[in-house]
Amino acid sequence: DKFVLRMPEQLRNQIHEKAEYNYRSMNSEIVFRLERSVDCEAELVHQKQLVQLLANQLEESRNSA
Repeated sequence: DKFVLRMPEQLRNQIHEKAEYNYRSMNSEIVFRLERSVDCEAELVHQKQLVQLLANQLEESRNSA
């Protein structure tokens, strides 16, 4: 699907530079970075859950000692 995106000129220039560096079109660079952002967000949620689980286990072990 086509999608019109308005963005600040400075950001557009940065994406253009990154796209050239990575041998991608600007569209492919934007899609890549959006997918990466979503993946990183999901990983962050997972990591927070692990930290909470470990914190709970540590608290339980302190309470049972």
